Amino acid sequence: MFNVLGVPAHALVTALATMLHAPVAIAIVLTTIMVRLMLVPLGIDQHRAQLRAEKRRAGLNDRVKQIQKRFRGNPDRLRTEVNAL
Repeated sequence: MFNVLGVPAHALVTALATMLHAPVAIAIVLTTIMVRLMLVPLGIDQHRAQLRAEKRRAGLNDRVKQIQKRFRGNPDRLRTEVNAL
């Protein structure tokens, strides 16, 4: 089931261990570090997307507060305007 990941990982670790003439444990640690370094750009993109979403959400909260002030006495219209937003 996990051969899709296991076989290439095993090949990478054994190749790294033979190239460095090091124990397999060190090759596993180095492989883990390499994979984590390759994933750093994805984490940065995710963080930036989260910041953009928070800014948009803050802007929407301001608009909802304005609508609430404007239609304070009319709950049906308030609901309609918030849903339209």
